[in-house]
Amino acid sequence: MMFRIGVDVGGTYTDLVATDESGRTVFAKSPSTPADQSLGVMAGLEELARRLNVTRPEMLAATDRLVTAPRLRPMHCWSARAQRLR
Repeated sequence: MMFRIGVDVGGTYTDLVATDESGRTVFAKSPSTPADQSLGVMAGLEELARRLNVTRPEMLAATDRLVTAPRLRPMHCWSARAQRLR
């Protein structure tokens, strides 16, 4: 199963969405962390994986595209993607 994940970091919440090959769509939300946005992204990815019934590393290993909103610096998503190796 391959996923496509979208991330939007807002002032209060970080919103995430994952879509799989069948078109199933799952949403998650975590509090934004302005001092270090990657913390909110990682928490959101953890929640998204939980809702998909997989681990975060499994989800990221099966992700072929990670899309971010302009406010989120791309390095945060690359850092999150790199976590799949752990």
